[in-house]
Amino acid sequence: MKQKILYINGFFAVLVFVFNFIYLKFAYLTENGLMYKSLTVIWFGILAVINAIYVNKTVKTDSKFAKIMPLGSVSAMLGDIIIGVNFLIGALIFALGHICFILAYMQLQRFNKRDCIISSVIFALSTIFLLSYKAIVFPAEIMKYIAIVYALIISLMLGKSISIFLTERNILTTILLIGSVLFFLSDMILVFECFVGFTWAGKLCMALYCPAECSLAFSVFLYGEMKR
Repeated sequence: MKQKILYINGFFAVLVFVFNFIYLKFAYLTENGLMYKSLTVIWFGILAVINAIYVNKTVKTDSKFAKIMPLGSVSAMLGDIIIGVNFLIGALIFALGHICFILAYMQLQRFNKRDCIISSVIFALSTIFLLSYKAIVFPAEIMKYIAIVYALIISLMLGKSISIFLTERNILTTILLIGSVLFFLSDMILVFECFVGFTWAGKLCMALYCPAECSLAFSVFLYGEMKR
């Protein structure tokens, strides 16, 4: 069964990368863009759920991590699709996904002082960037505050993953750190598309975002293997 799930993870990851290539190469900023983007992100959401089902069947102890992480992946998937129809609703659902990831990380290690310090530094640097980079033009004042709140959320997620990695270094914490770093970078790069107008930024964002989500979905499986 373990081998089968590993093959499934590999297969779904390939699907994500193939559809992402097709989306960025042929459909980005076209009328069919949303459809191809949806066909890209749906796979990591499904994969996270498959891994969660596997863990809940094979691990006897109650696993909150394996239950909350897939909620983050599915929320990110839905947010990524809906944001193409309604930006505000999509962004809120996407932010909910980040919050789920943070809550899942806290199942591995409770929130502590080091988390606050690391996350605060990341948030301070992110906020300085958002407010001082002159090329960034927010279409409305409310968008600036939304961006700052979002920066806080992704800073907490990245800060927590760094803190966990510093406490215990293993394949699970490494994958979580890689996924979180890529997720953070993809979100920050997205600023250049949304508020500066660089089309290349959207492509780079997706190039980082897809492996980030695949890593986070795979972490559910790794968690189950460590608990067996």
